[in-house]
Amino acid sequence: MPRRTKAEIEQSLVQGARIPWDNGGRQDLLELATPVRRRLFAFLLQSKIRVVKGLPAEFVLGLAEAFDSDIDPATVTPTSGSQPRTAGPWHLTRIEAEGFGGINVWGGTKFDYELNEESLLIDGPNGSGKSSLVAALIWALTGQRPRDSSRGAEESSQSQVFDSNGSKVGDWPPLACYPDKVGLLATSPFVQVKLTFKNVAGDEATVDRTLSNGQFNHNVDPRLEFPPVLIETGLVMPTRLAHIRFGAGEEQLTAAVQMLTGLDEIALLGEFVGELCHKSRDYLGYSKAQRRDELAQQFADALSTTRIALASIEQKLPQFIPSDTRDKLGPMAELGKSLSEKAATAVSVISADLGPNLDLTLATAQQQVAVAIDAAKTEMDQGLSGLSLWTTILTVQTELPPDTSARLTTAVAEARTRLQEALELNKKAIDDSRFQLKAIAAAWHQQHSSGTVDDCPLCAQSLKNNPGLVAEIEHFRSVGDAAQRTYRDNVNAIQRDLEAAIPISLRRLRNDVIAVSPKRDIEAALRDRFVDAQRYATCLTGLAGLASAALLNVPGQDLSEVVVPIAAEGVPEGTLETLSAIAIAERFLNISEWATKNKALWEQWWADLTGQTHSPVPQDSFCGKLAQLDDAMRASTPYRDAAKGLREAWKHGLAIDVIDIEQKRRQDIADELEPLKALRKFAEAETKNAIEGLSSRMAKLLDGIHIVEKLKFHSTHMDKKTGVTVRGGFDPDIRIDASLVANASWLRALLWSFVFAVRQEAVEQLGEDRLPLLVLDDPQSTFDLTHRHRWAQYIAALQAAPTSIQIVLATYDESFLAQLETDKVEGIRAYIAAANSDTGCLCLVEGNSLTRSWADATSKKTPEAAQAFISKARIYLETILKIMLRGEGETRRLVIGELREKIKQLHQRGVTPWNRSVFRDLAKHSDICNAALLNYTDDSSLLRRCHHEKAGNRRS
Repeated sequence: MPRRTKAEIEQSLVQGARIPWDNGGRQDLLELATPVRRRLFAFLLQSKIRVVKGLPAEFVLGLAEAFDSDIDPATVTPTSGSQPRTAGPWHLTRIEAEGFGGINVWGGTKFDYELNEESLLIDGPNGSGKSSLVAALIWALTGQRPRDSSRGAEESSQSQVFDSNGSKVGDWPPLACYPDKVGLLATSPFVQVKLTFKNVAGDEATVDRTLSNGQFNHNVDPRLEFPPVLIETGLVMPTRLAHIRFGAGEEQLTAAVQMLTGLDEIALLGEFVGELCHKSRDYLGYSKAQRRDELAQQFADALSTTRIALASIEQKLPQFIPSDTRDKLGPMAELGKSLSEKAATAVSVISADLGPNLDLTLATAQQQVAVAIDAAKTEMDQGLSGLSLWTTILTVQTELPPDTSARLTTAVAEARTRLQEALELNKKAIDDSRFQLKAIAAAWHQQHSSGTVDDCPLCAQSLKNNPGLVAEIEHFRSVGDAAQRTYRDNVNAIQRDLEAAIPISLRRLRNDVIAVSPKRDIEAALRDRFVDAQRYATCLTGLAGLASAALLNVPGQDLSEVVVPIAAEGVPEGTLETLSAIAIAERFLNISEWATKNKALWEQWWADLTGQTHSPVPQDSFCGKLAQLDDAMRASTPYRDAAKGLREAWKHGLAIDVIDIEQKRRQDIADELEPLKALRKFAEAETKNAIEGLSSRMAKLLDGIHIVEKLKFHSTHMDKKTGVTVRGGFDPDIRIDASLVANASWLRALLWSFVFAVRQEAVEQLGEDRLPLLVLDDPQSTFDLTHRHRWAQYIAALQAAPTSIQIVLATYDESFLAQLETDKVEGIRAYIAAANSDTGCLCLVEGNSLTRSWADATSKKTPEAAQAFISKARIYLETILKIMLRGEGETRRLVIGELREKIKQLHQRGVTPWNRSVFRDLAKHSDICNAALLNYTDDSSLLRRCHHEKAGNRRS
């Protein structure tokens, strides 16, 4: 059975054609017989999603749109691209790279190299950037950056970066060159690789891939949309050959064949469809992820609430299911509307006592009324005691019974007297300089004598002739210790004694009672609660009116406001505090007296307002109206509860129905995708067909690549259990598993023959080789010394063939390059130097570009051509010298003369290895070369200008 290419398979399925295939010995047909299946397949082909877990919403929506569309891909005529396809072959002519790890350094210069459509043979040690250059080519064309045997999509992942202590300091995409400072890890790197191709007609076309601001962008000229098989066989697979093994494992030859032919994408699509159609995976597990079972229980519970409510009024609830919510005019919706209307009718009898803006047909308004009534009942039952101010007043009355009140009254009077005495003593102390002596004399007499003061306590002289002094000393004796203390001590003592007379339980209220006016404040508190509160002002307006009218006739007289003393000039410190303490104590007494006189009046006023203690309760009282409201709401309760339950059921049923619709849609899509589940087995069968069908090509290629030994290759076969089997033999009549006895070189040659065979077949099927490019990274590692010669001869033959294959080959083995040259493998021979701070990027040093530039200059004989040659010559010389001088300090900004002088100085100082005579000669020849270039033109600044302006070096 002829092998089909990936493109042929996809096109056949989209067109609805039947594809026969061997399904384990049974002939099967792969066919998308309906337009919907073809649409779904076409959508999956253009989608990059291949993992079911965490499916993007855009993918799910796109799949649904493809399912619902009425377009049949089989009848759609493919549209041509914006540009006509231009014939190949296309050869690589230029490579540009910026910010690419291994090619550029952070903040360095852009890498720009012209191949001029020639092959490139690169020589350089390990770590010089060979693999990075190869990786850049592959990344630009595929989005893959092969490292060892890795393969897959664009490497957008971040890798962790650590400091010298092992602490994580950031993340960075390994694709980009790493910054030289930790702080720069917070920036977003810019990476670009741009490839320029040219065809035989001289047309140029580019492809470039960039990473900028965390986003990947790929711009490719439509003319360069190469068949994947050419990219796989020419660029990707040669980098993987050293890591592919026979037998089980991810990198088995089976996987390699599928990648080369594109059948890996077909197989992956089949596996993806299988996951989509698996009931326990994310796509068909939608209902479970959306907690449908939980919603269903809530739906049932809500209906149960409705059923119980209706049972209390002897009504039955019909059987409802979630899909009943689709009809907004259906039985479930009508029942909900009817229940709300009946609840509104029951409440409407009290509408006169409710806010005018309430729409009682709405469930929310009914609920608002019910909540307000419950709160009003609670507040009415609490009565005046529900007011914190009323509680405070009664607390004051309770804590000041007659005996305590009497003691506090006495303490207040004494405080006033003592304050007056303290003020007088303070005045005398200020006016009389002998005040303290007199006070001390009085105190001494009080302690050591009795009777009247006849003699001076200080000097013992008679005071009969000084009655005024006698009177003063007698006064000091009467006031006791107060005369000896300071004014501040006296007022502090007054305040302490006054506070001691106030019950401990009232002291916490000291700062509150001074501003209390009981009648005024109780009225304001009642108005706030029963008139201005939102539930009364906007909802229970009838009750608010009753309370407002009653508040116009509150009982009793109010207390006069306390005049708080203010600071005045000449008033001793501590006086105002003492007066405030006296005022607070008096306010306690006043409030207690007010409560005694008015408590009963206020309680009677409240009883008249509410009607709670009246029998029967007046209809126009607060309690009577509240009872009417409550009765009406009770009558509406079954309807309200039933309506509420039905609303909850509707909400959950609506959510369930949305889930069910989406789940059914997904199941329908999965049913239509069912035939595509066979794609995995189909790809395996096609892989087997490819492996076995390529055997003859491989055998012919192996005859040219590998020296015939005792073990001869015969064929390849694929088995589901054992994978790929390579059959060979030591005798023409005996076939064995060659991988069990073959050496490594034999197997490597087999792999190369396989890649070349696939490529040959692809070119034949395509009718042309649009991308005659082979990118090879250290290919000699897959051959022993003997067989490198045969392999090189085959590569040389590809170059000489009509397709004229272009080679980009990188190796560390100089002898291998010499062998390639012997075997007529042609190409620019270039030395690669690793990127560093001096060069800014890796360097490819070769003389072919100079030869071309010289030829161009000598043929054109123009100043512009001459300047171009001088520029290239100087760049070439400077680059070589800079490479040589690595490790001898900064050289990036040095020009030829400075580099030459540096070599001279190193030679003169005898620095190893610069002390050798060859470096003396090098400096001498550099002088001669430099002079020759300068003599080429009359403008002596041209040599400097032509290089520095082009290369970006601003030194002159």
